[in-house]
This record gives sequence, structure tokens and C-alpha cells, in this order.
Amino acid sequence: EAITVQELDLIKSARSQGTMDNYHNLINKMKEWKPTLIFNEITLEYVRRFHDYEIKTGNQLSTIYKKHANFKFLLGLAQNKEYIDKNPYDKFEIKKITKAQNSDILTEEELKILQTAYDSNKYTEGKKEVLRDFLFSCYTSLSYAEFYNATYDDLKPVTLKKDKSEATYYLLTNERQKTGVMYKIPIVSNIVEQLLERMITTKTKNGNQIK
Repeated sequence: EAITVQELDLIKSARSQGTMDNYHNLINKMKEWKPTLIFNEITLEYVRRFHDYEIKTGNQLSTIYKKHANFKFLLGLAQNKEYIDKNPYDKFEIKKITKAQNSDILTEEELKILQTAYDSNKYTEGKKEVLRDFLFSCYTSLSYAEFYNATYDDLKPVTLKKDKSEATYYLLTNERQKTGVMYKIPIVSNIVEQLLERMITTKTKNGNQIK
């Protein structure tokens, strides 16, 4: 007996598209490790072996525990439908990794070096596009998937008044891919504005979704 269409629609309504994609990716990943799996094989030992497998493949703990959280949710559905008696995650701690695991963080000076390389046209064509996108991601904290799909419609004008003068700025507004949370990023830096303008112009020439 599979999950009904109504149940699937309910899950989709409560989860972002990014989370749904993570569920599918998790299932595909497990199929690579173990092509066939029956419910009575999903034990605490199985969860621990999956954990060890993920570590051996080089994944970071933060990524691994996110997969555990997704798997725990799916097993909760299976338990509700009485496919399994107990959820093995009742005895497996899913830790929250708050400390950054990647120490390769750009300093302000290094970021300036990259910006200078971009402004001086040190790189051309594809390499320059990659550098531009990377810089835009650094300045805005948006992921590649988020800003790649940005359109003119996502730019919302906001007029600020001070004394007798006023100025119009733009908010880049959309939803985070993974969480569905709305973000609003003010485009007040000339550097970011130029990167965004260049990005939109390039995409328009390439026939992408920019409106």
C-alpha cells in the first residue's frame, strides 16, 4: 500500500520544493548504497551503517545530519501507516552542527582581490560569468539556484524620503530554495547593482527566464 495522493499533497503543502527535492535525493542516494530495502531491515544498526557510509564518502557532518532528519521524517510516515513498529531514530541522536565546518572562508581583502580581477576584465566569457556569480553570492548570501532564477519581477522599488529629498532603491525579493522563507535584500551598493545588471543582461541575451 503506497502513500495516497491526498497524503502526498498534504506533505507538499507543508514542505518547500527544496525539501521535497531533498527527500528524492535521499532516496536515490540510499538506492546507490543499497538497491533494495524492506521495512524490517530499517533498524538502528541500519541507520548507524548509513551514517558510517556517508562519512566514508566524504560528506560533512552537517550534511549527513540533514539527511538523517529527512530520513527520520519519512520513517515517521511509515510508522504512522504501521509499516514499521518503531522509528529507529528514537535511539539515534541527530545533532545540530552550529560550528562552521569549512575553514576556507574569504577575508575582506581576498574578496577585494576578486572584485578587482572582475573589474579589470582579467577573465573573459565563461570564467568571468562564474566570477561574477560568485561575487554576487558573496555580497547577497544567495545561493546559485536562488539568484540564477532571479527576474525583473523580483526587484521591488522602495522610495525613501529624507527631509525634502527622496531616493528609490530596489529590494531583491523571493523565497529561499530550501526553506521557502521570504528574503528581502536591498540593492544599495553600486557594486552589487552593477553585478545584478550585468547578470540580467547576460541572461537576457542567452534567452533565459529574465523578464
